[in-house]
Amino acid sequence: MSNFWGKLFKKKTDSEEGWVYVGQTDEFLVYYDDLTIINRDLKQINVWIKIVFTNKGIKSLINDRKNQGLDITNWNKLSHRRDKHLYDYDNYKFKILDGAHYSLSGEILDFYDTNNESNIEWINILPESRGDIILIKLLEDYNIERQ
Repeated sequence: MSNFWGKLFKKKTDSEEGWVYVGQTDEFLVYYDDLTIINRDLKQINVWIKIVFTNKGIKSLINDRKNQGLDITNWNKLSHRRDKHLYDYDNYKFKILDGAHYSLSGEILDFYDTNNESNIEWINILPESRGDIILIKLLEDYNIERQ
């Protein structure tokens, strides 16, 4: 996929019930669940992220899957994906704990479940990446300051 992580911009559009709009590119729109859990003692944010794909995003994802030799059956009916993220906001890192891709009818096209959070390594959040844009929005919305 082209450099789309850095192309998120903060233009408000209609959001779905329970989901807070974060930003969008020409390939997808990003939301976070308003039932976000903040642990200020551990300086962590546990949140579900929803990525709604545009036609361009679906085509790009299908091409990526083809190139990796992965199954693309029914992927032309892709609607969105949901991932559970855990952010360590002081160290500017995150983990993807669970997630799934869903079709327009709600069918799960693929999923991953880590079963054990401690087995997942922290990922550094790069400037202007999707993780950066999401974390900045969460910190602003929940009035959290990093140390």
